[in-house]
Parts: sequence; C-alpha cells; structure tokens
Amino acid sequence: MTLGTDRETAALADPGPWPYRVIQIHPSLRCNLSCRHCYSSSGPSRTETLPRELVETLVVDAAAQGYD
Repeated sequence: MTLGTDRETAALADPGPWPYRVIQIHPSLRCNLSCRHCYSSSGPSRTETLPRELVETLVVDAAAQGYD
C-alpha cells in the first residue's frame, strides 16, 4: 500500500479518540437486507466478491501498516 497525500499520512498517524487503528474490508456485496440507504448497494441478489487471496493480502498489509 502506498500513501498518497500528506493528509492521508496524517490521518494514519493520528487515530483520534479511538485507541485502535481499524480498516473495514467488505469481501462481498451479498447481504440479506435490501436497504434503500445502503452506501455499498449490497443486497440478496448481489454476487460480487473479492478473491480470497486479495482479502488475505489486504489483512496482512494492513497489519504491517499498524492496523489492529
């Protein structure tokens, strides 16, 4: 993972009031709900997924960057 702007670097350096650095990974758009307000357009009919190897790599890379 390559850091872009100084703002992104500063955001990673200062986790704010939460004591943990957390990253969210959504490996699938499949969901048992059909919320109209869903930010990821997930739902029961969605079948897109991230490859397992990519998710594993993301987790390992995030841990190396200091994410909990």
